[in-house]
Amino acid sequence: MHSMLVRKILLTSTAAPIMAFTLAMPAFAQAGAPASGTTSQIPAVGPSTGAVTPPRTDAGRSSGGLEDIIVTARRTSEALQTTPVAVTALSNEALLTKQVAEVTDLARATPALSVGTGGTGPASIVYLAIRGQAQNSPNSFSDASVGIYIDGVYVGRPIVGNLGFLDMASAEVLRGPQGTLFGRNTTGGALNLTTQAPTQDLEGYVKAGAGNYDQRSVEGVLNIPLSDTVSTRFAGRYDEREGYYPNQFTGTRQGSVNGSYYGRGTLKWEPTELPIELTISGDYYRVRDNGNATAVSAINPSGPLASFYGISRGVQLGVIPGATPIPLGPGFSVPASTFAGFLGGDPTRPITDYINPEFPGSTATGNWRQAYGFPRTGYRDIDDIRNYTTAYSGTANLVINLDEITIKSITGYRKSTAGSSLDLTGTPTNAGAFISNYNQHQFSEEIQVSGDIGKLEYVAGMNYFREAGDEFSKSAIFYNLPIATYNKAFGDFISKSRFRNSC
Repeated sequence: MHSMLVRKILLTSTAAPIMAFTLAMPAFAQAGAPASGTTSQIPAVGPSTGAVTPPRTDAGRSSGGLEDIIVTARRTSEALQTTPVAVTALSNEALLTKQVAEVTDLARATPALSVGTGGTGPASIVYLAIRGQAQNSPNSFSDASVGIYIDGVYVGRPIVGNLGFLDMASAEVLRGPQGTLFGRNTTGGALNLTTQAPTQDLEGYVKAGAGNYDQRSVEGVLNIPLSDTVSTRFAGRYDEREGYYPNQFTGTRQGSVNGSYYGRGTLKWEPTELPIELTISGDYYRVRDNGNATAVSAINPSGPLASFYGISRGVQLGVIPGATPIPLGPGFSVPASTFAGFLGGDPTRPITDYINPEFPGSTATGNWRQAYGFPRTGYRDIDDIRNYTTAYSGTANLVINLDEITIKSITGYRKSTAGSSLDLTGTPTNAGAFISNYNQHQFSEEIQVSGDIGKLEYVAGMNYFREAGDEFSKSAIFYNLPIATYNKAFGDFISKSRFRNSC
């Protein structure tokens, strides 16, 4: 059963950014970190492909046979070779070796998975596509075709889908419909992420890195056993970097990571007198940057951008009298002075100076990284080009192991705020700019019961999910001109779903 309630839609406006910049931090070799497996291409029974190779069992070492590959693609731990699901899995060691630092990097290591970024959201948004199934709208009123799960908890909004991989145990990409066991929003597949659990060993590591563009990063993990039954694990990372795209008008380098913080704490309790295992974790993520860089690959010489630019340039240079009528439609014209303020840069420079020099028709003297976006709408939140994302979550996993039945409870809460502002044309003109903000919080509870009766193995469960949030956007078109248009849009939503499954 699924229901959606949408209310308070005051005004709708859409603004499409031209290019999105993705935050990424390179993964370095993790000296001293416990390896959870390696990557191996192993012939699999059914449609499964090569994946995680946990440490060999003694039998595997002595016989020289294939190593067991354990996955949770069907909501229970089982060998990949006997799992009738098309799944690619990567262990912690494989993620580091392949330098998979975030969700977007998985496309390099996973067959049939396409990961895109961009759209009308911030740099943290991702589009996951498998077998032609994809989400083509990132807003709060449409759901993904490929669901993302972290320790069993569904991540409801793709706006914060480009998660960083910090102290991750494994990543599994399940191809094809997964609705039987994962519920809604998995018509194309699912991305199942599992974080490292605390152990009874006192261990950890610290690593630091530096690179070009003044990149500085530090990451650390500390595992502390508190008793024979309680252990904790803490992981954290900080990253900052100058941007790749210098903007001569704003004096900043767009794409700069002004500060990226990611931390997680986990507690695990395994009492010897009770057949239970309880794992509680919480994480916090915050990132700020100097916004997406916008590059112009071509300009229609007869289109409105080039035409209005030429008129504004002519008026400012005194070549076109301000009273010259400019036709905008049949029997309708406005004086050329209407567009005098359309050009915000140097009037001696032609508009072709702002076409990326790698494309035909460019007269730009800078390199391809040069950015020219420069909104001056008068609204500080729009004019300050940036991306921002803040998210945190809490998860509790309880496992009760009875003689022939295993009961598992997965409780999760997530909250996020994300947004971005962008100049739409990438030129020093008053054509258009916008800002969008997305807020969301969610709660979910899932109960699983699994076991076997003779040769029959079964998994059954129930799921409850509720999310709520809102969107806000503000756009300015032909701002600072007499024909300026300023739009605001606001909408909030509530979504609930209940799901029962068994197999």
